[in-house]
Amino acid sequence: MLVNISLKNFALIDQLEIELFNGFNTLTGETGAGKSILIDAVGLCIGGRASSTYIRSGAEKCHVAATFYVKDNDEVKDILNEFGIDYEDNLIIEREISRNGRNLNRVNGSMTTLKVLNILGEHLISIYGQHEHTLLLNENYQLDLIDSWGKDKVQPLKTHIKQIIANIRSTERSLEEIGIDKSLLARELDILKFQIDEIESANLYEGELEELENESNFLRNSERIFSVLNEVGRLFSDEFGTLSPYERIGDCSKQLENIIRFDDEIEPLAKMANSVFYDLEELENLVEEYKMKFDFDPNRLIQVDERLNKIHTLRKKYGNNIEEIMTFLENAKTRVDLLENSEERRQKLQKLLADYKLQYLDKARELSEARYFAGEKFTNLIEAGISDLGMEHARLKCSFSFDESKISLNGSDTLELLFSANKGEPLANLAEVISGGELSRMMLEIKTRFTTLKDTNAIIFDEIDVGIGGKVASAVAKKIESLSMERQVLCVTHLPIIASKAKHHYVVGKKILDNRTVTEVLKVENEARIDEIMRMIGSEDEVTRNHAINLLEGH
Repeated sequence: MLVNISLKNFALIDQLEIELFNGFNTLTGETGAGKSILIDAVGLCIGGRASSTYIRSGAEKCHVAATFYVKDNDEVKDILNEFGIDYEDNLIIEREISRNGRNLNRVNGSMTTLKVLNILGEHLISIYGQHEHTLLLNENYQLDLIDSWGKDKVQPLKTHIKQIIANIRSTERSLEEIGIDKSLLARELDILKFQIDEIESANLYEGELEELENESNFLRNSERIFSVLNEVGRLFSDEFGTLSPYERIGDCSKQLENIIRFDDEIEPLAKMANSVFYDLEELENLVEEYKMKFDFDPNRLIQVDERLNKIHTLRKKYGNNIEEIMTFLENAKTRVDLLENSEERRQKLQKLLADYKLQYLDKARELSEARYFAGEKFTNLIEAGISDLGMEHARLKCSFSFDESKISLNGSDTLELLFSANKGEPLANLAEVISGGELSRMMLEIKTRFTTLKDTNAIIFDEIDVGIGGKVASAVAKKIESLSMERQVLCVTHLPIIASKAKHHYVVGKKILDNRTVTEVLKVENEARIDEIMRMIGSEDEVTRNHAINLLEGH
């Protein structure tokens, strides 16, 4: 149930807060007063499209909030749990629209997306807009109505059909590829075989590139390495007629050992010198061993560079590394296999396509049958409902035609809604024979039925009284009043008979404040409500007053 609407800088509204109640709520006021602004605000809160035109002139942003009572709404609670949104008995949805495009959506203070608002809205409230009844004249909308009514059987079939059609399209694309000009296929085969041969003849292996780059780096610097090793080796010799560091450290070690007896603190120094001596000896041995196995072959560098150039050439053509090059090779082989066996593959694909089309036709017929039964139940219910709305002799029928050559996500059906308003008159295309008033009443009944089907506990009717009056208006008023016994109704209306049935009456008007036009909403009761009903009737005399009182008292 919608319990509160709060708006700030929204259209002509500076700041406004409205408390709503269970049962029948009505909004009335002069044309252009801004009644539909409130409906737009609620629509935004359940995922409607945001626009900077909603922002009041002179303001940088507007704020809209709708509070719903959801204590007994298990579907909404499941959705909130799914998206990790905390909740209590009340659910607050907020939209903030800015001129800079930085719009915000919140549910109970948590940032969220329009998708979440749309999902929640499906279980919170239904809105029947001013011109929505005209959709009933659209054949696609008519088919969607029947599908929605029979969704338990229809939707699984449509999901199955969607998958079959995806298979059909994929198979058709594969056939198109095979059907390319043979000279082009031959040219592609030549290119692929050249690419395969070029990669395979290289005999690449994983990690080879890194190994070669390391070896190349070593070979290019081998002369410098050997030179450094020689210089290190000379340090251990007496090549220049002087003692080598090795001999000097040995002599130093002996000298220190000879004077240990004079001072105990010299002993650690002697041990350190002795350790350095043996480390140098080990270093000399290791350097000599490395020099003995050091082998530099200039020809090997040429071989490595040639191999690297070959790999780099392949990388430019087929991938950034050897792994990608090998993946390209496998894909090329697969493609060659497809092209070389194209005729055999064509026959298999043609058979597969024929099988898929038979599967589609089978499911499309099942869908058509499910629609037929859903349409029968739907039209019978709507006929019974509009009979109470002054259309006692009206008849409604679904006429389906099935086209076997038609393949679409919506099946192979075409629907024509047939209608007759008067006894003895033949059924004819709904769009050609129904009047505006009849269309409004039929859509009212449809919306009522679907609101019950979706189990939303609130519905908004925005000016459903188009083209009706007299007894018909009274019947519509009773229908809405009856609906409000089961769920909350908010109705925007121009008809006093409808407004008088409401338990809670709000009047929307305009006033000038600080040289600016603002919209205000007032809840009216007692005398103020009588005055509003009189305004709606269009007279202010005593007779009109008594008529207004009688309407409010249900006479």
